[in-house]
Amino acid sequence: MTQKLKPLLLAFALLLASAHGSAAVTDDIRALAASAKQPQQRYKRPYDEQDWLERFYAARAYAPAWLGPNAGRAAAAVALLEEAATQGLPPADYQAEALDKQLRAATPADAAFDVALTRAMLHYLADLRVGRVRSEYHSAGPDPRLKSFDPVEQLRIADDENRLAGADTRAQPRIPFNKRT
Repeated sequence: MTQKLKPLLLAFALLLASAHGSAAVTDDIRALAASAKQPQQRYKRPYDEQDWLERFYAARAYAPAWLGPNAGRAAAAVALLEEAATQGLPPADYQAEALDKQLRAATPADAAFDVALTRAMLHYLADLRVGRVRSEYHSAGPDPRLKSFDPVEQLRIADDENRLAGADTRAQPRIPFNKRT
């Protein structure tokens, strides 16, 4: 009887450990998203992104977006960031190389990687849409061009519908000179 219970007990112990690890990652993501509300930007951008991480992760109950079974999506996101130069944006501004290295070394409990990749993707989508320079016409508040384009919602939709590959195309403004020929 005890021989039959050992595999069940082991499976139950692994399940509990996994649940605890998952809860720890969720707690870490919640803390990192909350800390992003503090003004600590390296670059002045023409938009207010302080609540972006909170909004993105709150909608998914602070579950990781890029870890575990979503590692394939993480690779696709990093590939988009590495190709930012094709859109006229420096990949280094989105830490593409560092994220690629972290992706290869990421563990299932790496909340910092998950949040860093989400932050980079949100900035990339917003930069594609409104650029990276604050116009003198809207220097006081968030750029009004983001009212019709919410990078948080766009990333959430791309992730939910597994359409990350075209997220950069959908983020580009709909103006003639921005179309590829």
